[in-house]
Amino acid sequence: MSGKEQSQPSGTWYTINEGKFKKKVSEETEGAIARKWETPDGKSGIKYELHYNALFGKIEGIKIVDGDYGKQILVNLDKDEDGEDPIIALAVNSKYGVDFLKKLPAIDLSKEVRLMPFNFDNDEGKEVTGLRVDHKDEDGKFKVKVNNFFSDGTKSINGYPDPEPNAKETYSKEDWKNYFGYVVPKFLVTYATENVLPKFHGETKSTMPDYPEEVINPEDIPF
Repeated sequence: MSGKEQSQPSGTWYTINEGKFKKKVSEETEGAIARKWETPDGKSGIKYELHYNALFGKIEGIKIVDGDYGKQILVNLDKDEDGEDPIIALAVNSKYGVDFLKKLPAIDLSKEVRLMPFNFDNDEGKEVTGLRVDHKDEDGKFKVKVNNFFSDGTKSINGYPDPEPNAKETYSKEDWKNYFGYVVPKFLVTYATENVLPKFHGETKSTMPDYPEEVINPEDIPF
């Protein structure tokens, strides 16, 4: 007798919002925090989440997919202490996604990483947002910082697309929106697709499901 079974996500999904990893849970879950959400097309609701400062593990798969609100990069870590497979969903052209993609080629994929999102105002009052990535040192502590693969600290390297030399004087708001929202993410996705994803032999972990629409954080949608 033939039949079919609907595919369900087999991993534990995490998104990033306000400098924290967030996992969707039921309202009854101990410690759950309610958050209102609304999408650009008018959908809204309340979700309940648990918050985490960092996630740890070895990256076992990476997948870039198209979602209703743009491309997403899915990062699959190995099983955690609860026997679950963490899957981190990042909007490619969010600040968290861009920062991760800048560091991705410099990550040693044979080693464990600590992923720690951050969001704060610096001394000049400017918002600083990104995703810190660390490897372990000789003492087993996550203190070896993974740096931006596309900068040597003073200038761009490895083909990173700088804006035009006179951009500060000539770029309009729309020009900057196009640069940060399209030019940079497109370059980073292309570089990752051609140079990093093949290290996983073109495959992600077999348990990784397709990206479910409901895990999108509307706050991660650019502009």
